[in-house]
Amino acid sequence: MSMGWISRLGVTAVVAGGVAFGLSGVAAITAPDGGADTAHEARVLTVATMKARLVPGYEVRRNFTGRVEARRESQVGFELGGLVTALLAEEGDHLEVGQVIARLDTARLEVQLKQLRGRRAEVQANIGLARATRIRQERLAKKGYSSQQRYDEARFGEQVLFGRLQQVDAEIASVELDIEKSEIKAPFAAIVGERFADEGIVIAAGAPVFDLLERTNPEARIGVAGDAVDGIAAGQQYALLVRGRRVPATVRSVLPVRDRGTRTVDVLLTLHAPLNGIRHGDLARLEIARRLDQPGFWLPLTALTESSRGLWAVYVAVGLIGDKSVLERRELEVLHQEADRVFVRGTLGDSEHVVVVGLHRLVPGQRVRITGAEDLLAAATRE
Repeated sequence: MSMGWISRLGVTAVVAGGVAFGLSGVAAITAPDGGADTAHEARVLTVATMKARLVPGYEVRRNFTGRVEARRESQVGFELGGLVTALLAEEGDHLEVGQVIARLDTARLEVQLKQLRGRRAEVQANIGLARATRIRQERLAKKGYSSQQRYDEARFGEQVLFGRLQQVDAEIASVELDIEKSEIKAPFAAIVGERFADEGIVIAAGAPVFDLLERTNPEARIGVAGDAVDGIAAGQQYALLVRGRRVPATVRSVLPVRDRGTRTVDVLLTLHAPLNGIRHGDLARLEIARRLDQPGFWLPLTALTESSRGLWAVYVAVGLIGDKSVLERRELEVLHQEADRVFVRGTLGDSEHVVVVGLHRLVPGQRVRITGAEDLLAAATRE
């Protein structure tokens, strides 16, 4: 435990002790006038106590922060270079799968396609002539009016033309594909995050035109430090805090690499919310609870006073005589702090009355009158 944290505990106890000083003063001022017994009664402090309850363990809660990311992010562009003639999406637009969002000028490709279709028609006509010639030579060869050589020439000439037809068909398919590639289509349901180009520019192949963010099932990437990552596994459910609200999420994977700089392990969680309700880059906080089976007691910070050898102490009211008790000092070890309370173990028994405020006026063996903290505050308010 650091000295700074111990100092903060001490300051908190002293400030709270000041509250008890005021409350105890109420008991002394309102004591009735009388003899020595009455004066003695006025000097008996009334202290606020609580019953210590032994519990089998406690939870340690740790928070880790990361950022929301689209599960898929693509900077899309044209596979071909050319003149941009149309951009059909703006930043922030919601896109569906296959939606056309940009086009290039395809005039040159359309002309080339017409030329190839003309060549194909010519080849098909030649194939028709070659087929007729081959059939005629076959008949003549059977009757002995034509040589085998001329028949073979007609037959193989027809096959050559079929090969040219396949070549032209391949060239047509290539140009048609280039025309198709002159459009950009949304590869997934997305939001346009950024636009990099405008109509009228000649753009190079592969240059980004839009940055697209998948809008369904965004992810959170959170770096988890230390051994807290050991209890996380794929499929576990968590509620992440994003922009002030709880968002259900499922662990998709725990990466097998620890970051060299931060010494954290990235945990990827799928958020069950659309990206249009959560922004790309938003901070996401993951709270991990780990239960420790260590018996002890929850006490308010104000019940502690500093002791020796790194320990702390509390005052316990024991030995009830009439309506008065005697204070004993008990040594404790602080195991965990959570807000304004601590989890401790040590020489404290279950159901014992622990003084919770005003420790600066107390010493071991002192006789006091005990009450609950709520009762003491109510009495001070009435006075």
